[in-house]
Amino acid sequence: VGVPFGGKVSPRVLGGGGGAGESAVGTRWQVCRAAVKGVGTDRNDPGGRPSDVADALLLWRQDGSLAAVVVHYACHPTVLGPGNRLLSTDFVGPMRRVLAAALAEAGYGAPAVLFVNGAAADVSTRFTRRNQSPGEARRLGALLAAQLLGEVLAARPEDAVAPGPIRALEQTVEVPGRGTGAADTRADGDGLDPAVPDGAEARAELEAARSGGDPHQLRIQRARLEGLLARRWWPSSDPTVCVRLQALAVGDVAWLAVPGELDRELAEAIRAASPLPYTLLAGYANDYVGYILGRRLATAGTYESLVSRLAPGAGEAVRDAAVELLCRFAGWPEDATVET
Repeated sequence: VGVPFGGKVSPRVLGGGGGAGESAVGTRWQVCRAAVKGVGTDRNDPGGRPSDVADALLLWRQDGSLAAVVVHYACHPTVLGPGNRLLSTDFVGPMRRVLAAALAEAGYGAPAVLFVNGAAADVSTRFTRRNQSPGEARRLGALLAAQLLGEVLAARPEDAVAPGPIRALEQTVEVPGRGTGAADTRADGDGLDPAVPDGAEARAELEAARSGGDPHQLRIQRARLEGLLARRWWPSSDPTVCVRLQALAVGDVAWLAVPGELDRELAEAIRAASPLPYTLLAGYANDYVGYILGRRLATAGTYESLVSRLAPGAGEAVRDAAVELLCRFAGWPEDATVET
């Protein structure tokens, strides 16, 4: 991000945050869950499992009006391709606008509609988008909004609960980086991870996909070759990487902030082990260490594994640390607010 852009955005962000305390209002919280089809899916397998659930955190004012909707959904916002050189909200901005307009039309006033991306490492619109145009970003955003709208309209403010105080925990876990250790060296001594394909092999697979006429396989192989080229340009990373995790709990809702792109298997394991009924994972939060993958994906030779800074096994270390952090909320006194 260039300095001129940063110079324009930072004051506005800080100014907005600075005034938040003056306009704060008490709210009651409610989580609803929507089934989602046709937006995000496994970005390396056209027949893979879709990103089929979106959560909406509803914040109701004391008078029963809806103050805000926080949408939580996991998907790379990459409808627009690398040829786009403009700042864009991709499908997220259209989703927010369509949902806000629909709620206003339904008599809900003008609630703020926010978006938090989830564990999106292996999820994108690669196999659901029809093209990579702004119009397609609007179509997919509207599709997500439509599937959320019914659940939001079905929610009743009387079912919302007072959230109570905010409890917060932080932990920094040191995980192995890709580095140039023994695990990253092939038998032929070229200094590359065994999962890294040979350049000629990857190009041959790309040409085979192009000849086969399958656009999905062509996109997969092109991404794989892009990852291989990136790995060749940046052949090593730090021997260890610090991953800062932050957990916030309010009532029966927990937010886990992860500084990178976590894969879905790790995220599902974290949610399953969490003591709180609603555990929402916020990716790209507080920092960015890149792709955080479980061992299966970290050794798959896909784009994500090729460009990841982390060694196989690092994802499991982050998962275990996150579960340990969340489990500390169990039985924690409600009047405790911050611990690091």
